[in-house]
Amino acid sequence: MLRRDGARFWVRMSGKAISAVDTGAGSIWTFEEITRQKKTEADLRHARDTAEAATRAKSEFLAMMSHEIRTPITGVLGMADLLRRTRLDEEQVSYLDTLAASTQTLLTILNDILDISKIEAGKIELETVEFCPADAIRDTVAMFAANAAAKTLSLTTEFAKDVPVLVAGDSARFKQLLFNLTSNALKFTEAGGAIIRLLYKAGGPETVTVRVEVEDTGKGITADQLPRLFQPFSQLDASTSRRFGGTGLGLVITKRLIDLMGGEIGVVSHPDQGTRIWFDLPFKLPQESGASSKDPSVNTPMIVFRPLRLLVAEDNIINQRLLRAMLGKLGHEVQIADNGRKAVEMVAASDFDAILMDMQMPELNSDEATRIIRAMAPPKNKVPVIALTADAMLDQRDGYFKAGVDDLVLKPIDWDLLSAALARHTVPFDRIKV
Repeated sequence: MLRRDGARFWVRMSGKAISAVDTGAGSIWTFEEITRQKKTEADLRHARDTAEAATRAKSEFLAMMSHEIRTPITGVLGMADLLRRTRLDEEQVSYLDTLAASTQTLLTILNDILDISKIEAGKIELETVEFCPADAIRDTVAMFAANAAAKTLSLTTEFAKDVPVLVAGDSARFKQLLFNLTSNALKFTEAGGAIIRLLYKAGGPETVTVRVEVEDTGKGITADQLPRLFQPFSQLDASTSRRFGGTGLGLVITKRLIDLMGGEIGVVSHPDQGTRIWFDLPFKLPQESGASSKDPSVNTPMIVFRPLRLLVAEDNIINQRLLRAMLGKLGHEVQIADNGRKAVEMVAASDFDAILMDMQMPELNSDEATRIIRAMAPPKNKVPVIALTADAMLDQRDGYFKAGVDDLVLKPIDWDLLSAALARHTVPFDRIKV
């Protein structure tokens, strides 16, 4: 409304019908000035829009940084793998192991930062597959066996008999929890060792809650330190980061993942007596459906397939050399396109069994290049496109599949996963008519 001086102001109007014997029907109107309330609402909308824009910018920045950092890591790990396949003496193998271990540490730090960012942005999506929690623990012990032996520490397990053999839940996140807690237990233990227990907590006809305990004989945690245990970028001792390294995000990620999975986490610790960290997680019980009872990500049988004619769309020269060398060793013929436009032209001019496409390409965006290929006449529009990407953000991956990508392999490249992806989307050897 307008005041006499021309100033505008907000008003909430409300009316009520009335009826009286002497005056007849009418209405009463109430006018309440709400200018301050409307300003507050506008400020809140602006703050929300600003926060959402900042979140989008952060997500885009992390995706870009993930790509920029993972791309050289791919080259380092890949070339180390190629070098390991040559004749080396003991000293050279030792240097190579140190190089690979240091690169893996860098990758772990990068993954921690990306994980906490994805959790904060609400980008984590949980999967449900059938898996064996006891096997996941055994795999974790096998993974850390060498680390424990190097420090002369024991690493053992204890399984309760009443825990179901199979449960349905996010097996990858469950293994990540085990990895984080076991890594911490061994990192901060100088003598003795650690034990991982799998216990039955509660259950019903369709669900079960299991408890996992990771107990060590390390230096322990004081009562005043416990509240800081799950705080981001927090080290309980100022000297810890210098001595042990790390981002201080492992336990933060662990707690937030457990919260997302509907579980609880707790700590029991005393100085110089060790620490026991436990978490309870609810799982569904598998239904009798004849479905596979194994985690499909574990022990997937490799399909032997014919040598393939592959187009590798990759602009990084080191990764071009790496992919050509490794795929060549696997028996495949490789041609290289160093930008998206050239990739489209080469697909139009020649026949390929599959395209391995880096998703950050110059001249023609990789998404657009994939869409152009999908718009070609058959059979070229059906050629499998496997994304090789260093972008770890979930929303980025969704965009790739919408563009027409058939599969995705994250950099640094796991060659078994890449071979499995090729096997899924090309004709296996035993299906070829001779």
